[in-house]
Amino acid sequence: MMKSLVVGVTGRRRIVPESLPQIERSTRIFMENLGQCAYQSVVVCSGMAIGADTLAARAVLAEKERAPETKLRLRAVLPMPLALYLDDFKREEQAELRAILERCDEVVELPCNVDESGATDRAAQYEKLRDYLVAESDVLLAYWSGNSSVVKKGGTVDVVLSKAQKLMAGQSGAIFCIATPELLRFKNCDGVKTYVPEELPEPGRCSLSLFGDAEKLLSPETFLPRN
Repeated sequence: MMKSLVVGVTGRRRIVPESLPQIERSTRIFMENLGQCAYQSVVVCSGMAIGADTLAARAVLAEKERAPETKLRLRAVLPMPLALYLDDFKREEQAELRAILERCDEVVELPCNVDESGATDRAAQYEKLRDYLVAESDVLLAYWSGNSSVVKKGGTVDVVLSKAQKLMAGQSGAIFCIATPELLRFKNCDGVKTYVPEELPEPGRCSLSLFGDAEKLLSPETFLPRN
């Protein structure tokens, strides 16, 4: 039996609500297949931001409940200590986060960067999370539309492009994408925020890219939906 497989999760926070059933279905099938693959264990690492991160985390927990024999394990990788991270969540979101963390197999809190004033450099913390996911994951599970026109450091596109760069430089691994449209945020001339659904023909569609020796280690049938 092969070693443990590490799956890193990155994805959009504001997912178009109408696309959620297809995305959740693809995620459920992906986790079911992973839980039966030829590894001692499969560790799913999530930064636990509300949106794609928690969607994937809930899918892992649901599969563990459905199939206690599954090889899936859930590792929360928080970009900063929980006490600080909670400031990025609304009150009801904090309750959801705490409920998921209580059911994780492992919780990792990345150490903090502090600026000259003693404040936490939050942007740098999300870049640390990016670096962790890129370095530690054998497979990157990415929830996005494929649109790379805007790259925010530590954001979904940055994580995917950073992982792809590593893989193309010779690192073995894979990127598994679930097509996920985002609610795009705009400001009008009065500074009022509005959200416009990103258009995507087939939300929930899956694609797999293998690099290096991954073609020998990872079977596409393990990841792509069979039903």
